[in-house]
Amino acid sequence: MLMRVVIVNASCPDFFRLRVRGHHEAATAIYQKGNVMLTLALTGGIGSGKSTLSRAFSRCGAHICDLDLVVRRLMEPGTPLFGRIASQWPGTIREGRIDRAGLASIVFADSRERERLNFLTHTAVWEEVDRELAELSSRGEIEVAIVDFALLPRSSREFYYHANIVVSAEVDIRRMRLRGRGMESADIERRLASQVNAEEMLCFADIQVDNSGSIEDLQKCAVTLWHEWVLPFAHNLGGGSRIGVCSPPGVEACKRIVRRLEAHGCEGVFDDDGRLRVFLAEGSESGGVTVNPDVRLAEALTRAGYVYARGAWRSARPDYFLEVLPVER
Repeated sequence: MLMRVVIVNASCPDFFRLRVRGHHEAATAIYQKGNVMLTLALTGGIGSGKSTLSRAFSRCGAHICDLDLVVRRLMEPGTPLFGRIASQWPGTIREGRIDRAGLASIVFADSRERERLNFLTHTAVWEEVDRELAELSSRGEIEVAIVDFALLPRSSREFYYHANIVVSAEVDIRRMRLRGRGMESADIERRLASQVNAEEMLCFADIQVDNSGSIEDLQKCAVTLWHEWVLPFAHNLGGGSRIGVCSPPGVEACKRIVRRLEAHGCEGVFDDDGRLRVFLAEGSESGGVTVNPDVRLAEALTRAGYVYARGAWRSARPDYFLEVLPVER
């Protein structure tokens, strides 16, 4: 079966061209710190092939931040999270360790229990992920980091990273794969029901990978995507000569552009003539420290995947061309 990679609605006839003013010094200060590390979110439902794609990207050279492994570390005996889980679900402790399968059987059978576990774990998990990524970025040795997690939709990180890669497959194929892992039918249906459906998942996709084929197909797809999209994206973040098309973003891509700006404390407003202006949202935080607004906006744009080059802010995405106009309220 043919593997499909879809760059979701990357371009359309509408061209939102945005002028820039007054942010050269702020942008220069950021890029003097070193190149920006491309950070991508990789997500997909159970049985979709997310972990297989993650391993393929790792072989290509990406650093993989696997949230499941982060949770495992945080659940080790003696950690604060271990103590909270032991207090909440004492029956899940076996021989001094958390029985993850037993805990999973509880939370996937009861949405209230699942919400309680998420409440206990999410803050600690994201703090650890942020620490890991910040350390990688400061060393300047890694071009691309991929955050691998199943629960992107409805999380606090829906549009936090530079782009989202969603791997999907037909639900019957996913059921077949899960049965091949030895899972019981009732458990499979509980797991599938606990996750968002495919249509909702794809609303978050900048890149959709259809993994209804073989493992070999998926691995070839990963290599192609790496060389034709990921590496050009990482290159563009460096602020040098741009690699990519000259087409504008499409309508759905523009919706994600606005949401990604919102995730970093900015607002994007389309003018009547189709231009997009970007400015700091009201009440956006600066950690209690007085920071020049130009610097705050430049940092937010950088986190959202924009680069300052040749006197203008532009998206680093290689699959469309977009310049933005940072403005004051």
